[in-house]
Amino acid sequence: MRPWDLRIRITGDLVGLGNEASVDAWLTMTFAGPAQNLAFRRLLNERNPPELLAMGFINLEDVDKLFKIFYDRLNVFLSILDPVIHTPVDIFGRSPFLFTVVCAVASRYYTEKPHIYSVAMHYARTAAAMALVEGIKSVETCQAYIIMSVYPVPARRWEEDRSWLYLRLAIGMATDLSLHVPSSTTKFLDERHEREILNRTRTWIICFNLDRSGATQFGKPPSIKEDTVIRRSPTWYKSSPHNHCYDVQMVAYTALLRLVGAFLEEVYSDPNSPTGLNKELNFTEVTLRYDAKLNKFAEETSTRFSNEADPRDPACRYRNELLPFLVNYSRLVMFSFGFQQAFQRGTLGRGNKFLTTCVEAASNVLKSVVDVMAPSGYLRYAADGHFVFAAFASAYLLKVLRPPFASTLEHEQQSRILALVNRVIKTLASPEVAVDDHHTPKLYSRFLDGLLKRNQEAAVNAAAMIRAPAEPTVPAPLPTIDTVLARATAPSAEKRPMSPTIQVQAPDEELPTARPTSLMEAVQTTQPHLLGGEPMYRDDAYAYSTTASSTIDAQTRDTATQYSNEDVLMQGDENWIATMGALDNPAFWTNGMLPGFQWPSPPEGNWQQPLAPDNHFTNNIPQHEPSQQQMFASLMHPMNQTQHLR
Repeated sequence: MRPWDLRIRITGDLVGLGNEASVDAWLTMTFAGPAQNLAFRRLLNERNPPELLAMGFINLEDVDKLFKIFYDRLNVFLSILDPVIHTPVDIFGRSPFLFTVVCAVASRYYTEKPHIYSVAMHYARTAAAMALVEGIKSVETCQAYIIMSVYPVPARRWEEDRSWLYLRLAIGMATDLSLHVPSSTTKFLDERHEREILNRTRTWIICFNLDRSGATQFGKPPSIKEDTVIRRSPTWYKSSPHNHCYDVQMVAYTALLRLVGAFLEEVYSDPNSPTGLNKELNFTEVTLRYDAKLNKFAEETSTRFSNEADPRDPACRYRNELLPFLVNYSRLVMFSFGFQQAFQRGTLGRGNKFLTTCVEAASNVLKSVVDVMAPSGYLRYAADGHFVFAAFASAYLLKVLRPPFASTLEHEQQSRILALVNRVIKTLASPEVAVDDHHTPKLYSRFLDGLLKRNQEAAVNAAAMIRAPAEPTVPAPLPTIDTVLARATAPSAEKRPMSPTIQVQAPDEELPTARPTSLMEAVQTTQPHLLGGEPMYRDDAYAYSTTASSTIDAQTRDTATQYSNEDVLMQGDENWIATMGALDNPAFWTNGMLPGFQWPSPPEGNWQQPLAPDNHFTNNIPQHEPSQQQMFASLMHPMNQTQHLR
């Protein structure tokens, strides 16, 4: 009998017997394996404890404190774990991977042993790789990947940033576990059984939220489509008396992401466009229609939070206060399309609806950061996505201060923007928010500070280029016949070349002219160390040793040197973050879009219309001088002179 025939037969028998709970359990697997047998899994895990604990980097007392940090601070942003069924003992027995991840991300804020963060994250990433290799599929493994994607190790290069990789693994595993299938169970065995069912649904909704949030941040297509679980999510938070108190805010964020997703789906509706963007769309009508829906959502959600969220819980109050932050960033995404269309058509003058709304929405995002989120004390523990929103909104405001957008803003408005961005920079760098110099908010602060300085330098240089009078060109005098004859009759030692010469230095070593004919010859030529020669690397060049479990003494105090922050922040510029690579695209600085979103360029020779008649940068410029766009083409991108901020 084929496996799928057996599954259909057994599933049908269970349904006929009315054992719906068994059907729910059966839907998560084809055949029960060790990962699905909790008793066997607990026995196996207890005999193979997590290396972080087995190596002595943390003890049982540390574990309790780390879990408390996670539930009191980090779970406020994720709401991924239920403290009733996810105690340290339960997680230790069910998933060493999840146990290691919780301890690792919480160790960033563990002041008693601040040096263990790098070690713990090393073991967490190793456990993530081993979970993939071993193929153990469980809800706990999926949750561990989610946590790793939200609280990753900061990286400088996209190829080193594993956030999207971990999220894709979580989504794929959640699909394999059928978390997207609504539970048909109506009779629960006990409270724990009911919480387990809620835990499955909550995990799938979080997968959807992270997928859509990442798509909104970086302009990527989402991976998860709306299904029955998502469509039923608005009222799911009150489906059981055992729902978590954070569920009401979680499903509200789901509704917000669905609203933004519907807008983007309508905007990207041209099947003939390479990107799908429908440039012929009436962005005024579409944006205002969705903005009305957004305002209605914000009003209804605020009322729901006031009536149904626990006002005594400071974490619930903080989650309620995130609503304006998220709504305003969503509004900025929506209005940026109309901003770009008006800019390209030459109608982006002072008082333009899209311009004023984009500036106001971005400013409100930053005001939420400095006036609400930071004073609450929770910003220190925020997920990286919140810092991305703040950084992108700051960069957007700095962009509108640059030519050719700056002429559309009043001088007082420009001053307010600069002051607000400065406040954000100082807030992210403050010791109340940043744990150390390698913490994510501190990295964003340094990045934005360098961006602000280059923005101001570019503005000064641009003004000098336009306002400086053109210097008359004096042609060089032609050589006389006497000069030519004198050079021709001069001694050879005194002769000078009449034109510049090019000198090419010979290479130190001659390159091989013949291609290798065998693998052995190729290896001997290019990679001799593979055959026992001198290695091309040194073990001490890497922060994490591949034999960490056998070379690190848990009792020594110099483990931080072997697991240094150099692995957390790769070689190169210390101010650079992989997510900021979206700002390294010159297109971002020459259009009105947010990072990650692209607007197809017009045909060459028809770059854009002039902005507005009140453009003080182009007034009184003689016709024979370069146009405004030509003058500032090299200044649009603040990173032209240096690839990374220093």
